[in-house]
Amino acid sequence: MSGNLDWSRLATSVRLRIIVEQTLQVDPNRRWDASFILSFLQEDFAIEIQKAWRGYYQRKRFKDVSQGLVKIQSLARGYVVKRRYEQQRAGRRAFAVVHIQSAFRGYLARRTFNT
Repeated sequence: MSGNLDWSRLATSVRLRIIVEQTLQVDPNRRWDASFILSFLQEDFAIEIQKAWRGYYQRKRFKDVSQGLVKIQSLARGYVVKRRYEQQRAGRRAFAVVHIQSAFRGYLARRTFNT
């Protein structure tokens, strides 16, 4: 290990620190060459690719699920509104029937009163 190396920049990346330490080994038999460093980094590349794929897949899945939930919610709201409309319509119809009956009874009462 070199005493002049500024380790503060490498403190965040443990794997990068390992690469630098192994590359700077004084003993040539223990020192890493470029092919060994590349094979060591391939695991990091695989992890980055997996991380990107999993993020994409989860975002897509979340979007699909949320769209499904929005569809179910809109259908439920439509059903509630339709039911409420039918109830109001039935109420207006009942009110109209009562109004017609009242008008007809008033007509009969006026007719019998005038004759």
